[in-house]
This record gives sequence, structure tokens and C-alpha cells, in this order.
Amino acid sequence: MQVATDQLPYSFSISPDATILDSSGLPVCCGPEYLVMNGIAVKIESLSHLPLNPACALVNCAPCESWDLEQAGNELIIDYCGHERAKYRRE
Repeated sequence: MQVATDQLPYSFSISPDATILDSSGLPVCCGPEYLVMNGIAVKIESLSHLPLNPACALVNCAPCESWDLEQAGNELIIDYCGHERAKYRRE
């Protein structure tokens, strides 16, 4: 997915176990424990064999239990902890 705003492009993917990966295939920093996709909660079962993301050593994370995802067609809207929403389009 890529962000669909006038901001800089940001690409990510969601693995089959619901782990959110950055464009390099590394786990994102400060990810949630759950994804709520179209109203259905999915616990993220992180793959233990994934390498740590070195960028995360520079980030101070605020706790957030879940991200709400709404998908319709090629668009995905993510509500990050009820504080910020972003729209992405599949390429």
C-alpha cells in the first residue's frame, strides 16, 4: 500500500500473521498488538524469525493496542489509535 495524500509516499505490507512490514520487509516501529480489519479483531502473531528493525532504536513509542483498518476496493484507511487517520491506495 502507498499513502494517498499529498505527503511523501510511504509503502508497507501486512504479512499473513498480521505483522506490519516497512518497504524493506522489516517490522514497523511502534506497531499495535491488534489490527481491527472491517470490524474484526486480529491479534498480531509476530514472526520470531524476523530481524529487528534498527530504526526502532531511535523511536520512543507510545502504547497503542490496536489500529482500525477499513478496506474498500483498492483503498485502505488506517485509524492509528483513534488519533490520526491515513488513506492508502494499493499499487
